[in-house]
Amino acid sequence: MTWFFIISLVVISLVKIIIACPPNFLAERLVGKFELHPKLEEKDVTIRIGESQIEGQDKNEVLRSFNEAVFLNRYDLFPKTNGTPLVIETKKGSKDVTFLVYRYNDHVDVFKQYKKSTVAYRLLSDCLQEPSRVEAAY
Repeated sequence: MTWFFIISLVVISLVKIIIACPPNFLAERLVGKFELHPKLEEKDVTIRIGESQIEGQDKNEVLRSFNEAVFLNRYDLFPKTNGTPLVIETKKGSKDVTFLVYRYNDHVDVFKQYKKSTVAYRLLSDCLQEPSRVEAAY
């Protein structure tokens, strides 16, 4: 009876420790599932402005700027937009994710379309906010 109590106590303590302090890979995976502004990989991404597709160095520059952008806030109501968006298409698992990026002088509005829902949020990115050679080329 004493051994059963000791073994039960050790098992319960281990479970409690794992739940309270999960390993890094497990914590990153859980946080990544609920992350609103994910980091995108170049190989999985297609970027377009209007009907023109962006490739090469311009694509790397836009992706780097998008990944390094600072998250400001999430919108409860969708803001009005104008202009042609920068369309970033990628996959998350087997689902397609589309980001519509509208650029302004003081911020960037992003509409994330995933599954059947749309979420809007605001970013701060100097490189994305300014009119660049990417837009001029396309």
